[in-house]
This record gives sequence, C-alpha cells and structure tokens, in this order.
Amino acid sequence: MSAYQYGYVVNLDGAKMEKASFASADFSVSVIAVSTLEMAITAARKFVAEGVSHIDFCGDFDDEKLAALSKNLGSNVTIAAAKYYPEQLVKLDTINMDRFAHIVWGKGFDSTRDGTEINLPSCEMKVIGVSSLEKACDLAESLVDEGIEFIELSSAFGVDETNAVINAVDGKAAIGSAGLKNEDL
Repeated sequence: MSAYQYGYVVNLDGAKMEKASFASADFSVSVIAVSTLEMAITAARKFVAEGVSHIDFCGDFDDEKLAALSKNLGSNVTIAAAKYYPEQLVKLDTINMDRFAHIVWGKGFDSTRDGTEINLPSCEMKVIGVSSLEKACDLAESLVDEGIEFIELSSAFGVDETNAVINAVDGKAAIGSAGLKNEDL
C-alpha cells in the first residue's frame, strides 16, 4: 500500500516555488512556497500530477482564490485553506509573522523526526507531522516556547481539534485551521 500524499501551498513574500518534503511509512507531505496565485496554480497542478489527492493552502487563500484554484485543478483533488476564528484573526495584526509553523496530523508521524523547513529572507516556516491531537497540542506549546506566534493546522483538524490546540497555547499564538469551514466561524 502506498503512502497517502498530502500537499501544502504557502504564500510567502519572495517565494519562487521552493519545495520541501518529509514522509512516514503511511503519509507523505510536500510543501511548496509561492508568492502569486499563478504560482499556486502551478504548484497545485504539480501536486496533482504527483498523485496528491488533497491540498491545503495557507490562510492567504480566500474563497475567491480557492474557487480559481478549484477551477484549474478538476475533480481528482480536494482543496481547503486555513481559516481563522475572528478572535484569532485579530491576533495576526499584532504578532511576529516572520516565523510560523504548519502542523500536519497523520498516521505514523513523530514530531521529533517528521518535519521540514522553508527559510526565505522574509520568513522561516516549519512544517511538522504529529500522530495525535495530544501530540499536536504539546507541539504547539513547544513552538510557542520557541517564539512562534503563528500556527496553521492541516485540514485533519476539525472544530474540536482546532479548539483544543487554541486552548493548549493559551492565547499566545494565532491559530488557523484548514479544517474549519465558513459556517464554523
């Protein structure tokens, strides 16, 4: 059985399609940093060609951009973008955003070994895999202790799981999740 393939597209100032990846026996994660919608479409098409069946996008991708992406990708892939509760969104205006993290929840991940980074002059980004909600909460607390104030969660984190991570960091970071839907906000 082949590993489940997950893609994450993040919008970073100055990005030029930098790619990073990691995998467990059950799960493969690829990340591409972009700086325009056109690059995002190209990155997403690349993921689809590689067999990725679900792609998450960072919170910079609003519903209009997701519609444009969906139109360009067809029906063989599902997509979602990180969304924020209003109280989390307000924090984005007051925090340091030059370092952030994306947490992916998937079978077989160990956060001590499963992760990658993309470092640009404008931003340092960590993408780390966890195998449980408890480990996601512990990781989020640890990231906050490292000075990270901005964390996005993969679409595996629904409302309850997102709220658990928000509670774990005790208001010390803005948390968004690709598992939240407009009706959840």
